[in-house]
Amino acid sequence: MYWLRKRKTGRQGAYVRASRPLDRERVCLVAPVDGYDRQMEKILQNAGRLQGATKPILEINLAHPVIKAIAAVEDDASYQEDATFLLLDQTRILDGERPQDPREFAQRLARVFERSVRS
Repeated sequence: MYWLRKRKTGRQGAYVRASRPLDRERVCLVAPVDGYDRQMEKILQNAGRLQGATKPILEINLAHPVIKAIAAVEDDASYQEDATFLLLDQTRILDGERPQDPREFAQRLARVFERSVRS
């Protein structure tokens, strides 16, 4: 899974790593070891007690069929990058947040749709 190794999602600030504890889920966002729990961080930010957020970790279930399918597309690094960012934004949406850059989220989604139609 070369596309996953030590990948940092740049401006969005999340690190990506493989995860064993995930059962049926594709991905989840977790706090770094030295940071607050993600829910506690939100509470502290809303109370004005925390200025900046820590960079979350995007844990990916390498055994999930979707992740395996993304990894199998070895000849298209831009597709793998788009898929990684879409997974990151998906976890943010499921956590009740907005994608960090809604315009880029929509563009990535459109590119993935276009690729799936061509395949």
